[in-house]
Amino acid sequence: MNNNKKSGFTTLMGIILVAGLLFTTLSASTVVGIKSGKQPTEVKPIKDIPVDPYNKELKNWIEGLVIYESNNRHEMKILDVNGEYSYSCLQFQIPTFLHFAKHPDFGVFATSTPDSEVLSEIYNCNIQKEIAFRMIKDNYNSWKNWFTSVITRDYGLPPISRS
Repeated sequence: MNNNKKSGFTTLMGIILVAGLLFTTLSASTVVGIKSGKQPTEVKPIKDIPVDPYNKELKNWIEGLVIYESNNRHEMKILDVNGEYSYSCLQFQIPTFLHFAKHPDFGVFATSTPDSEVLSEIYNCNIQKEIAFRMIKDNYNSWKNWFTSVITRDYGLPPISRS
């Protein structure tokens, strides 16, 4: 009887191990909702990426940045000191949003997507956070787009990848 308990426990642990292995790879494709009542916008997938603790650290850092940038106000629009409007939770300006949202290597929209369609999502905080994540993953120095919050307001630099 005792061997049966050990065998059952071993089987259970094997199932848990296999289930864990199944989730060690994430697809970067996600679906995010939009407010306009249209169908959700599908975020263009990037290649499958292995689970990396850095990804979670960076996403957490971006969540904190949202507080510094807009106090988590998604409907926010302000006239910035450079004379351009900044929008939503991460305060993207139109040229920056268009450039990175349609970036050929990691944009969340295809490069052929009309600007008007991309701009209809500028208030979508989930899309802004995904763009910021991809920007910093591609080029760590992209944090400088939020210089005021990171340096002047002393939020601090994003985590550095250890890989």
